[in-house]
Amino acid sequence: MSLQRSPNLKIALLALVMFSACTFAAGLVLPLFIIEPRAEEWTEALKLLAPGKMQSKEFTLLGGIAGMWQGGERVLAILLALFSVVLPLAKLSILTVEAAAPEALSDSWRQLMKSVSRYAMVEVFVVALLVMLVKGMPGGSRMELGIGTTAFVLSVLTGLVAGMIEKKL
Repeated sequence: MSLQRSPNLKIALLALVMFSACTFAAGLVLPLFIIEPRAEEWTEALKLLAPGKMQSKEFTLLGGIAGMWQGGERVLAILLALFSVVLPLAKLSILTVEAAAPEALSDSWRQLMKSVSRYAMVEVFVVALLVMLVKGMPGGSRMELGIGTTAFVLSVLTGLVAGMIEKKL
């Protein structure tokens, strides 16, 4: 199908990429999850003795990466940044160019997008692992998914749909 014959697909692609970019940005800075520490029957006593230790904590993706870096977990911070920030950003950038000026992309850039797209769900997998980790913590600690998780998942899903539309152009 020729790009000239499919202006609606081009508009749909551009709209999806812009929505995906906005939700991606929100997913980076909004809380991915909130952990509420508990210590079974000792929870209330610990809240009185050490209130700072028993307060709910919110975690963002960028804050988590920065915390890992500062805590000396540099390899993990680099991997998380690569799969959760750099690769999705590269995919969104290439999709934007594809929607706005498809003739500007060489075959090597298109091949790069195919490679990047394979890892589009890795960041969701990382969040799922964190949820499982906290759910298994002793003492009844609770974890709630934050709005950042919803934004991030929406970004990934709309990015996948945009990738499918891009293949039709």
